[in-house]
Amino acid sequence: MGIHLFFSKSRMLDMKLGLVSLLLGILIDSGLQYFSVVSFYGWALGALSPFWLWALWVIFALTLNSSLAFLTTQPLIASALLGLVFGPVTYYAGAKLGAADLEASLSHVLFLAVVWMLAMPFLVMTTRQLSLTTKDNT
Repeated sequence: MGIHLFFSKSRMLDMKLGLVSLLLGILIDSGLQYFSVVSFYGWALGALSPFWLWALWVIFALTLNSSLAFLTTQPLIASALLGLVFGPVTYYAGAKLGAADLEASLSHVLFLAVVWMLAMPFLVMTTRQLSLTTKDNT
């Protein structure tokens, strides 16, 4: 994250996106854990999701203004569809790598799909809005 921010041409935008994504990620992953959709392994603050997941959300946010920036020029349905498909895939991959426990039932996969179908367009809309309002690009 530090290296990305050091070289970023839009440091303030990236930091704002990171903060929004961090808060959204804590809310989503802690909720998923609370409702027993996913059980994450690692150090955590009480009932919140583990700290390593917080970092992943910030790192993901940094892609929204770089490698995934093309999404800001597409209709929101594109980011919704990407979230619908790839959201559950990332949790499944994390479970296969031993970072979490995920029951791959249809209801859990659908729940993850819907959450990410809403989260991705929200993050893309946030990126668009912050790009318009963030003047300091240093």
